[in-house]
Amino acid sequence: MPNFDLPYFQIELPANTVDASSFCYALPASGRFHPSIVIKFRDLPAQQQLKDFAAVQVKKMQGQLKDFEMLEQPRAEGPDQISLSYRWGADDSRFRQFLIFRQRGVRVFMVTGTLLEEGGLQHANMLQAAMRSFRPK
Repeated sequence: MPNFDLPYFQIELPANTVDASSFCYALPASGRFHPSIVIKFRDLPAQQQLKDFAAVQVKKMQGQLKDFEMLEQPRAEGPDQISLSYRWGADDSRFRQFLIFRQRGVRVFMVTGTLLEEGGLQHANMLQAAMRSFRPK
């Protein structure tokens, strides 16, 4: 059995288990919703470029998120990073999200920052600064 040794725990899982870990951080804020940062990662499919991977992910979001609206089109920030922003949801549950795709070798990290649009946009600078500090090891 493969051994997954993480900072907080260790676990043995069946062969061919895929690590689909997510890390979620709630930032300080007042009110009913705390801005958050979620970090996920996966390996790029063989022969796929980062820009193509990002395009596939955006297409999935457009089909899955209610009232999806792109605010900033995906843009390359160097050879290994793509950033974009969008909003989705309805009425008082409308969210603004910032997304960074960051590649290191064959691994792609997806760093998503989420704010509630109503009453939460004042935290955008803090959220984006935290996201920009992300560095894969």
